[in-house]
Amino acid sequence: MKQDDYLLNQIDLLGKVLAKIIEQLLKRKTNNEIFEVSEVTIQISEKEAPITIAELLELSNDELIEFLISHQFQLNHFEKMGELFHLLSNESTHRFNCLNKSLTLYNYVHTHSTTYSSERINRIRKIEEEITRNDLH
Repeated sequence: MKQDDYLLNQIDLLGKVLAKIIEQLLKRKTNNEIFEVSEVTIQISEKEAPITIAELLELSNDELIEFLISHQFQLNHFEKMGELFHLLSNESTHRFNCLNKSLTLYNYVHTHSTTYSSERINRIRKIEEEITRNDLH
């Protein structure tokens, strides 16, 4: 039985080490630390340097769509990117811009996808409501 306890302790220790490594990779000190838009990067391709979300926020909506298309992003990538912008809008000083980019990406997916998604439509409505609230301006 002592051997089982030893193995469980080693597994627990390994879990703690992995958690620490993940925290360092994400550059987070605590679970409550907020992602800074300037620190979140996306690797576009193996040959190109990663691009930050802050750099994407500087693009106009049309330029963002063109950029993603030119780098062979698929519709599911557009949707995930829209989700990322929406999540960042909750914790960012760039709230309006993040919501605007999120809405643009979700609308692009909605108009170009051959699959109907009520969940996507609900997300679009929710983001539109958040944008039109007076506290954003």
